[in-house]
Amino acid sequence: MADLETVTLEALGLAAEGKYDAACTVCRSMLLTPTKPEGVLHVAAFLILRFVYQIDPDAVIGRGKSTAVDPKEAYYKKAASASVESRRFFAGVLSRVWKRHKLAGDRHHTELSALCTYMLGCMYFWPIGVAKDVKKAVMLYRTGADDGYSWSQFGLGWCLEHGLGTTANAAEAFELYNMAARKGNSVAQDNLGWCYEHGIGCQADVEQATRWYKTAADYGSQSAHAHLADLLITHNPRSLEVVASLRKSAMMGWPYAQLRLYACYKDGYTTKDSREALRWCRLAAFQGSALAMDIIRKATASS
Repeated sequence: MADLETVTLEALGLAAEGKYDAACTVCRSMLLTPTKPEGVLHVAAFLILRFVYQIDPDAVIGRGKSTAVDPKEAYYKKAASASVESRRFFAGVLSRVWKRHKLAGDRHHTELSALCTYMLGCMYFWPIGVAKDVKKAVMLYRTGADDGYSWSQFGLGWCLEHGLGTTANAAEAFELYNMAARKGNSVAQDNLGWCYEHGIGCQADVEQATRWYKTAADYGSQSAHAHLADLLITHNPRSLEVVASLRKSAMMGWPYAQLRLYACYKDGYTTKDSREALRWCRLAAFQGSALAMDIIRKATASS
């Protein structure tokens, strides 16, 4: 088990240092490594790949390539469905790094301990490998957030925005997203855009919302492209950016964007194309979208 932990820590360390291509290479080798118990490295590999995809999608799916399936959701499902022992193994690795950091009395997290503390919080939040404990997740997120780690700031902001494991506080959530966004965290940038669009913890501001959605999209955020398209549909309905933004998000595998693209082609937002509309709807259905499945069922029944 010690050798397995060394390999897992190597992949975590590379991800923490921003060496995403190298981290993905180690993760792929972990998925091919036969172990006893079987698949014990798989949960770690899937969740590290899921984390990396949020920062650098190209490192996961290949430079210049697209995917019809949402890797984040696919990796999460694979990790959640793995054996109990495999899930507990990865949670244990994260917990040991976090405890070593606490025992050392270090005032600041190292890159590795910061990532492990954040991911351990996610394990309690989801949950995977441990009993669900959202309050503990919030505590772990706050530990990293207080030390300035952007992913922990995002995680804590999400819990505060939605009142999960703590009292809802939109203003504090907004500030946490703002701090993480200014450090280049694309998920926080997308959420900050959402806050500005809907006036969550701040005054609604369409210009700021557009700015942050575009920034997040430039950093590779899957959802920001679709959120930008929705914003443009509302405030600038004939913008040529709408379909382009939706297509970018859809090609990164997000079912929501695939369905929105279906509606654009079906209703002739720019060009009416029933075949292209159905193609995007099928891709969303393939990923389990109940609405997409229902649309295809009705289309089949009426044909």
